Amino acid sequence: MTSIKSVFRPEQFGIKMIGIPESRFVFQRTAGVRCNSFRIAETPFTNGQFRRMLEINPRALIRALTPVSDERFAAILRIPASVFERRRAELGPASVDSLENLLETDPGAFARAKTATPKTTYEQNLDTLGKESPWLVFKLNEQYCRLGMSMRMAVSLSAAEDCPMVFVNRTEAADISSLFGCRLGTELEWERAASYTDGRTFPWGSDWNKENVMFTIYNTHPVKLIPSGASPEGIYSLAGNVEEWTSSSCGTFDLSDPENPVLPKEGSCSFAITRGGSWHSQRCWLMRNSFREREEPEMHFAAIGFRLFANAG
Repeated sequence: MTSIKSVFRPEQFGIKMIGIPESRFVFQRTAGVRCNSFRIAETPFTNGQFRRMLEINPRALIRALTPVSDERFAAILRIPASVFERRRAELGPASVDSLENLLETDPGAFARAKTATPKTTYEQNLDTLGKESPWLVFKLNEQYCRLGMSMRMAVSLSAAEDCPMVFVNRTEAADISSLFGCRLGTELEWERAASYTDGRTFPWGSDWNKENVMFTIYNTHPVKLIPSGASPEGIYSLAGNVEEWTSSSCGTFDLSDPENPVLPKEGSCSFAITRGGSWHSQRCWLMRNSFREREEPEMHFAAIGFRLFANAG
């Protein structure tokens, strides 16, 4: 993962960082495993926070994101290529190659683009597709597409502000975190945040309660929608909503010495670990604090997001 200079502060965006003290807890069914102190964001990173980044310092943000073509995004959402071909025909030759180029020539373009306009034929087609396919869980905003952004970025700009940002791969999540002077959490840290110190099965306790989580709904939901599903330390959306990228790779643990747990070495496996389950999960056991999901680290998906972690201090 690249080294990126910090240009934002969490408090600028209303991101509350909760301090977790050094503690011992039940990790992967092993009691007494030590976890050093760290800080974790109260909620997953949201679409509204992403938009705010783009308004404050768009160049820093654009450089932190790897480009995804419209064709690739269409394949992810299973949208017929004809929709994007029709879109290009409606717009005509593009006047700019990318958002960054546009910002170089017209810094006020982003602010003007937020003005609502009547729906185009393109947007109406997307509305229809959204009703027909559960994979199209967001409407794509035509104005942002005019700026030459990737369709993936347009999703985060047109989705609900207080819902988690999705369609971000692990590298991008880590790079955005770095812009805040933060990072992705390890599996050990993530599970400590969800499990507290008493070995609970879910963030809210040891018993399954369907009222504390929303899943199989074909969409994300506001990060603070279900207070009863929060952890004892006030951390929201650790179960359901979106899976969260961690910095850990798939592999086995060495917990023979609980005081010095050894995690799989980063990069030791081609798969990355996500935690927490999501709206896309189909079984309650996928929401357990100990459940590990492995994903391709460069994958963009509608059910995977991230949250900021930081060292203590």
